[in-house]
Amino acid sequence: MSENLDNTPLSYHLDDSPTLEAKYRGPGYALGAVMGLQAQQERFVNRGQLVDFVYFADALPDFEPAKLDAAIDDVRLGPTVRHLSVFGVVVVGMWADRIFTGV
Repeated sequence: MSENLDNTPLSYHLDDSPTLEAKYRGPGYALGAVMGLQAQQERFVNRGQLVDFVYFADALPDFEPAKLDAAIDDVRLGPTVRHLSVFGVVVVGMWADRIFTGV
């Protein structure tokens, strides 16, 4: 995609990333790695592809969805963020109906 895209939330359907199927366990907050994500002048010019993700509950066993803001700043996420950043831009998102949407 090279055309200018609007600023709607990033979303990726699990069917577009079949290698991630085994990791998917239903709805929940997650950190995702997006390869090829590019923005220019606050607009997405390429939304890239979701190539990996980790549920917050797997990285932080005491994760509470109501405290997402605090979880994002938790130093225990460091190793997970470093792992995902090898693959692409790290995005906070939520799985629902097999769709990962950036929040």
